[in-house]
Amino acid sequence: RDIAPEFGGMEAFQKVLEGAHARDMKVVMDLVVNHTSDEHEWFQKSRQRIDPYTDYYIWRPGKPDGKLPNNWDSFFEGKPGLSTRFGGNTICTCSP
Repeated sequence: RDIAPEFGGMEAFQKVLEGAHARDMKVVMDLVVNHTSDEHEWFQKSRQRIDPYTDYYIWRPGKPDGKLPNNWDSFFEGKPGLSTRFGGNTICTCSP
């Protein structure tokens, strides 16, 4: 896919690459799929169990007694594994 216009588009990215290479620098692109929105296409398709997106996220139900599915701590906010509006759990309340 191309870089979205709101982020400058492919033409702007090409200029960044050329400028970096002219200075003998490399550009590393990072895709952090751990932080997608619950509105993202991948999340929506994974939630609906549509392949190949089914295993893009780890879906783990809470325990039958309502407790969290693990005993992990979160650096960002409280306990991870908070219930989401989708009935699953997340490591952060800001994203799935």
